[in-house]
Amino acid sequence: MTKPGETVLGVDEGNHLHIVLSTETDAGQVAIANFTTHYESHRRRPTGCLIIAPHEHPWLRHESCIAYEHARLFDMERLNQKIRQGQLAQQQPCSATLLRRIQLEALDSILVPNDAKAAIRATITTDSME
Repeated sequence: MTKPGETVLGVDEGNHLHIVLSTETDAGQVAIANFTTHYESHRRRPTGCLIIAPHEHPWLRHESCIAYEHARLFDMERLNQKIRQGQLAQQQPCSATLLRRIQLEALDSILVPNDAKAAIRATITTDSME
């Protein structure tokens, strides 16, 4: 079962690294978002961006950011099936610290859909109670 912080390649045609941001919802979905190359123009967006340095995850080769405009809910069974079938390549999970930064920024972003935010919020609340 896929957990928050796990990362996969192959979800999109651009082969971006995607991160799971939530536990499974009652509807069987998880919130995901992808890393993308950071460009100076991202800083000028009205919503800004969360910059991630290459040393923060082994897959990253240059300064990156999270493409919150592509965050969404994704069917958990479909995700796990694609991993089992080799259609998605699992990468090293994010550290708990990086995951938390990405989750908190997602909750503040106007680009993340409310249903994905709710899944992330529920995950953070559950984590803080453990």
